Amino acid sequence: MSKFVLLLVICSLCLLQVKSQANRRTCEQLTRVCERNETRIGIEDSVTKYLNAECRRRDVRWKNITRCQLERAACELSLVECGQLSCANIVRVLRR
Repeated sequence: MSKFVLLLVICSLCLLQVKSQANRRTCEQLTRVCERNETRIGIEDSVTKYLNAECRRRDVRWKNITRCQLERAACELSLVECGQLSCANIVRVLRR
């Protein structure tokens, strides 16, 4: 029985890894689409302006992010990591 449970856990971990990679590819595709439309839509909107101002208040070393960078970070944090959208998490995701 314990061997079966161990096999089941290993299979589950493998499936989670495959799902994570698929989600990461989805985020990369969304980012590419955003970047292609960036000249038409612009690099900044009201959300990025607010986020950049708020994060700069918390960390004086904060560098402004674009709309597409925010989209990528939000996608990876929600689909891949199930993490919270915070200034520190955004920086961590964008450094990869």
